[in-house]
Amino acid sequence: MTIIDAQLHEPALARDWSTVDRDARFELMLEVELAYMDAVGVDKAVIFAIEDAWGAWVCDRRPDRFAFVTMITPPGVTGGVAVDDPGFADLVEACAANPACVGLRMMHTLPGRLFAGGGDDAPPWVSDVDMYEPLFQACLAHGLPMFMSTAGALDGPAEVVRRHPDLVLIVDAPDNALDVDDDGFAWIARARPLSVVVVGEHTEWLRRLVSGDPDVRALFARHGMAAEHLASLAARGNHYHRGVPEAPHAFSRLIDGDTVTLGDRPWRVIAGYGHSPEHAALAAGDAKLLIAGDMLLPRISTNVAVWPSEPDGDPVQRFLDSLAAFEALPPDTLVLPSHGTPFRGIGARVSQLRAHHAARLDELQRFLAAAGAPQSAHDAIPVLFRRELDVHQRFFAIGEAIAHLNHLWRHERATRRIGDDGAIRFTA
Repeated sequence: MTIIDAQLHEPALARDWSTVDRDARFELMLEVELAYMDAVGVDKAVIFAIEDAWGAWVCDRRPDRFAFVTMITPPGVTGGVAVDDPGFADLVEACAANPACVGLRMMHTLPGRLFAGGGDDAPPWVSDVDMYEPLFQACLAHGLPMFMSTAGALDGPAEVVRRHPDLVLIVDAPDNALDVDDDGFAWIARARPLSVVVVGEHTEWLRRLVSGDPDVRALFARHGMAAEHLASLAARGNHYHRGVPEAPHAFSRLIDGDTVTLGDRPWRVIAGYGHSPEHAALAAGDAKLLIAGDMLLPRISTNVAVWPSEPDGDPVQRFLDSLAAFEALPPDTLVLPSHGTPFRGIGARVSQLRAHHAARLDELQRFLAAAGAPQSAHDAIPVLFRRELDVHQRFFAIGEAIAHLNHLWRHERATRRIGDDGAIRFTA
């Protein structure tokens, strides 16, 4: 299990290092940070840097151990980047293009009732949300989550959600004070419950981000994707997340071999793997019908890719293993796919898919053998895809390239090498 510290600031140094060269000071801070993490068994951490340059610097040095969140502060507040900084727009562009940046954090004015002597008769909270409008627009435009430190008061988050219900808002440190504004919380729930994630420090909020663009870009960067392509992905945003902001909290699970009744007909669940963590196809044996979803397509091979949630996985093998269950169906079964027209001939189509992946794997192995130097998944894309790719296609192409290279590695047909910079390459 990977242990992730979801919020880590700069380490405290025992003397004044302000006059020391910045890189030398940062090198020492990195050494201390890693020592702390290793001592308590933390594998990775997300840096919330008070000194803004520290976050990007440490992630550039150790992308395998760190991601970062950029802090946006009110004018005159020490630390982070002031929201009225003339270079704010350029900063956001740089964050969106950096695969290690997982979001921006808003530091806002807290209600007076939270402070000593404060209480119910403290002056009412006065919204400071207006000044952050450029930040909200930037997060929406680039598909970046926005973090908000609240010290237990949800007045500010409630105001943000009222204005921007489509913004992914992550509320951190909500339990630092006991008097949570119940009405504010109710406003959040009514406005858009799936657009708000409420988390405390050192919790599993990265689970929420694991399929989001920042983590995907970090994975693709380690596998060689060029900076301009990463920037294009950042500008594209997370289209899937907009349509499916969060999985349901409760559901009726379908397990391989289950029978479900649709209309008056029983359907048997056939589980498939590789295209997604788990995929349900439905077979009606008496009618010789198969709702195949994405597991069997008539013309193209379904996308079989590696994603941040399982970066070392072998989805190609899982996909190939899953095909056997479909071969057992009657050969004249009518297949209803998610893409393309219905077809018959399951056995022939399964044979084609197996041959397709075997050929691609052989080509990749020959490519690595002929290269003479370690190759990244990005280098291997032209081997698998012999046409010009747009942003959407390249997004899936590199995931497939990683999947096929992982398969070669897992089956000892290739060697995987991880550089000191975290970059992943393969050799025959």
